[in-house]
Amino acid sequence: MNEQERFDQLWNDYLEGELNETRFAELRGLMANDDGRLSAAVKDFQVHRLLCFQAKDSDARHEAFVSATMSKLRQPPDEFVRNVVGKIPRMQRSSVIPRIPNWTLSAAATFVIMATIWFFTHQRSTTIAKITDLSGPALWTGDGGRVISNLQTGTILSGGTLEGTSPSSWVELTFNDGSILTLSGDSMLTFSDLEYKELYLKRGGLSADVKPQSKPMLVYTRSAKLIIRGTRFDVQTEMASTSLDVHNGLVEIRRISDGQSVRVPASYRAVAAADQALTPVPTPSAVHSWESDMGRGSREEFYGKWKPEPNGLGGLLGAIPYVTSKEKIIFACSMSVSPAQTPVILNANSQIKVRGMLKKSSRLWVGLTLRQPGGEFAGRFQVTKQVGERFDLTFLLSEFELDPSLKHAQAELPTELDGLIIDAIYAHTLHDQVGLEVSHFGISESTLP
Repeated sequence: MNEQERFDQLWNDYLEGELNETRFAELRGLMANDDGRLSAAVKDFQVHRLLCFQAKDSDARHEAFVSATMSKLRQPPDEFVRNVVGKIPRMQRSSVIPRIPNWTLSAAATFVIMATIWFFTHQRSTTIAKITDLSGPALWTGDGGRVISNLQTGTILSGGTLEGTSPSSWVELTFNDGSILTLSGDSMLTFSDLEYKELYLKRGGLSADVKPQSKPMLVYTRSAKLIIRGTRFDVQTEMASTSLDVHNGLVEIRRISDGQSVRVPASYRAVAAADQALTPVPTPSAVHSWESDMGRGSREEFYGKWKPEPNGLGGLLGAIPYVTSKEKIIFACSMSVSPAQTPVILNANSQIKVRGMLKKSSRLWVGLTLRQPGGEFAGRFQVTKQVGERFDLTFLLSEFELDPSLKHAQAELPTELDGLIIDAIYAHTLHDQVGLEVSHFGISESTLP
């Protein structure tokens, strides 16, 4: 597909209301690259409006789109409209749409057409947020499809899509109003901030500390819509459900399948899924032990390549490769522990267990991704050990040390792991593919005095 064909496809999708923020930015870039596309787009948009094919975007987004354009005009609105009226092709009497009174000369219609085109050809990306901390590999896509893989603290972002691409990924995003979002692990978040903040959590989970909003922040997942005016919360999305935990304030959650909604107060949680009641319940009491279930093969809880064990009694989670920000190749697998279940909290007697196999002896890293009881990221801690082709390991909490990639944030992270929540547990090897497969992860309490 050449550039013109891509433009035609994106412009048609915009007119039909089927364009997300990333492709929306790409369309702006393509229009700016070729002045000849301006007049063609004006004609298409005019005919589209005359045929009454209203875009399927929300009214709020369409109003925000026009308002954002209006605020950037160097001329007063009336003068701007008068100057562009002459540029709109007049519909001839032979038009396929006869007797549409004054539509083509309507100042309102003219403004919508020209404001739309002006927006695409003149608007520069608006700063929405910046990265205030990060660790592990992450990608950002925006600005006409531009992809940035070398993200760093201080990077300024406009609307687009932010991805954590490994179990060790963690990105803290601070919006202009001071609201903070933390995206961790294998995750994807699309965000915009036109008239109000809109976020689409496509996979994974996020923690948020949202400042009071004059217009609510909206967070969408496959199965739910969250309406937030100012609160602290965690949300985790899976293929068929969304789990919400509220730590402060109030969050409304609406189930997509039937439109049912409830308000969830602090210290409560709710799960939006078609097969269970949408009812707030007190946040479950914490536990101190947990065992993995490798028999289900759930992509939403695993990072890695799952396969059933030959004996049919469980499964194996194989490591898959990714490249770190320092261009090291790591072969890793991980499993979520607490996001969609009862919180698993470490204590002084906690033991971490991992069982599996390798094709040959290698050095193995076992680690924990942790968060504070209030939802804030608390770091990654790991331990290393040389192991043989089969291993069954148990580590004391005192053996774990801060992941070296987080040394820059050491002063802000806890030094004691006791009392922290386990978000995920992982294992990996470095450089070489040695066939790492894990059959069991677990957390238990030591029986030693």
